[in-house]
Amino acid sequence: MKRITSIYQIISKRVLIGIILLNVSNLSAQLSGSYTIGTGGDYTTIQSAVTALTSSGVSAPVTFNILSGVYTERVVIPEISGASATNTITIQSQAMSADSVTWAGFNQNWSSNYILRFNGADHIITKHLTFQGPASYYNRKIDLTGVVDSVKVDSCNFRNTSNYTAGLGRAVYASGSAITGFHMTNCDIQYGQGIIISSNPDMSDVQFINNTINHVTTGIQLDELQDSLNIIRGNQFTNITNHCINISDNTGQIIIEDNHIYAPDASIGIYINAGNTSGSAAHRSKVINNLITAEDVGIYFNNLNYYDIYHNTVNVRDSYALQNYQYGTYLRLKNNIFSTEANQAAIYFQYTVTGLTSDYNNLYTPY
Repeated sequence: MKRITSIYQIISKRVLIGIILLNVSNLSAQLSGSYTIGTGGDYTTIQSAVTALTSSGVSAPVTFNILSGVYTERVVIPEISGASATNTITIQSQAMSADSVTWAGFNQNWSSNYILRFNGADHIITKHLTFQGPASYYNRKIDLTGVVDSVKVDSCNFRNTSNYTAGLGRAVYASGSAITGFHMTNCDIQYGQGIIISSNPDMSDVQFINNTINHVTTGIQLDELQDSLNIIRGNQFTNITNHCINISDNTGQIIIEDNHIYAPDASIGIYINAGNTSGSAAHRSKVINNLITAEDVGIYFNNLNYYDIYHNTVNVRDSYALQNYQYGTYLRLKNNIFSTEANQAAIYFQYTVTGLTSDYNNLYTPY
């Protein structure tokens, strides 16, 4: 009887040792450092790299360098274990050039019309890639779902196969996601739609800096911004037909500055609908030093509170250079040039704005 007990004890110990070794093996399998993706690399496809990333997690910063070529894949990146502000995950072309790697989509149905989906992903950087839309009209290059935090897209190209100009094929899309810290810099978007993001709860700390957006219906459209610093700066918009910048239901602080908008067919250059709860004396929003050419309205405001509108140059053909619809409080207009070629006023306030300051502005109209 004692011998049987001893055998059981030996077996139990061996099982326990096996479990410990297995856990140690799993810990050591966490990814860290640099890996290559492509023929002859550590992973042959982007999906196989993401599969390893998802199953193993990370223990240090990780970089995936994609070898030059075309990769036709649909990939979902979820929340990754171990990812943090220190342990970031970077996916980039090895050549550090967006022209060297094309990440292409293929014909999709309505529920999977994306190339890359961040589904609750955090602390991920994509750099120097070209996202190529499929032949289907409705497609999304990057799709944001779930709770997304600290995702950055840098120096990437966004293209549509058939160069749709009717607003089909979005560069970045989100609807109802919870988004914090989404930053997009130095990207080039051509044809289709631009950036269409709606967040629930309200998004915060979103930044779009030094991007080029051309031949799209709407350039940047953000719905539901909360009270944190959000920035749209240094972007160039050309050949836009609808709104170049559209901010809806904004209750937070935003800076829109140094953007160059040349869109003589655009209905509105900059549109901001802030709601009665937006802004505060301590956190004033700013629309500064933008150069705008549009067809109808250059800058359109609705219910803005605590905004500074400084040093903008606005020229339109058919309507108001600046139009304020509904009410507003504590707006400051200084050192702007507002010009219209239409036979009407250069600036128009439909209702009373409490605390309006307007100084040193140049107005031109043939009216």
